[in-house]
Amino acid sequence: VKRNTGGSSSGSGAAISANFAVLAIGTDTSTSVRGPSSYTGIVGLRPTTGLVSRTGIAPKNLNFDSAGPMARNVTDLAHMLNVIATKDPADPMNVTAWQGYERANPGAVDFTKSLNSTAIWGKKFGVLRDLFNGDPEINALAEKALDAIRALGGQTVDIKLDPEFVEFHLKSGVKRMRELSDYRFRVDWEQYLATFRNQNVPRTVEAFIKVYEDEVMKSPLPVEDSVMNLQIGRAHV
Repeated sequence: VKRNTGGSSSGSGAAISANFAVLAIGTDTSTSVRGPSSYTGIVGLRPTTGLVSRTGIAPKNLNFDSAGPMARNVTDLAHMLNVIATKDPADPMNVTAWQGYERANPGAVDFTKSLNSTAIWGKKFGVLRDLFNGDPEINALAEKALDAIRALGGQTVDIKLDPEFVEFHLKSGVKRMRELSDYRFRVDWEQYLATFRNQNVPRTVEAFIKVYEDEVMKSPLPVEDSVMNLQIGRAHV
């Protein structure tokens, strides 16, 4: 296999890209809506955390977790956000997010009002050329997208980053970001498990690890190492 669909919410992205669905919802803690959307050539939005209620979401870190719409175009995405972005007094971060949104945007909420076909005109877009050293086919597709931006009146500016910046923020920095986002996994996950009425659902991270080791890892579709490392690494935090 030479390609993947971005991990995490990749099923949602692949389904839309393959025209199995028109709309989907992903969950983004650290690029899990944006990544698959980019990989599959669709549109994905990670809203401000709390704008879409986190109630019932399977958490990784509720400080960061956010459900977000995924669609084939921006207009469909805006219509979907109108439906899923609602007030929820059961989610404290939702209450805070909506207070801020309504102060900045008084009146009825309609995200389609922000659609503007000329919005790109005159805007500058930085292009990180350090990220163009991979697959030539992917590079060609990226260049085609940049041509489209320029055709719509946008300006593109090539940016070259210092090697130290690339190493600290884009390479080893990714690992540090994961460590930061994973620190409260056990607490959030076990609180989520406690909401299930079915008593057969495991209630602790340790119980989930046992299911993974005894059943999932022996199946034809075992999980990635990163999933087991997350669960084992956070089981005793």
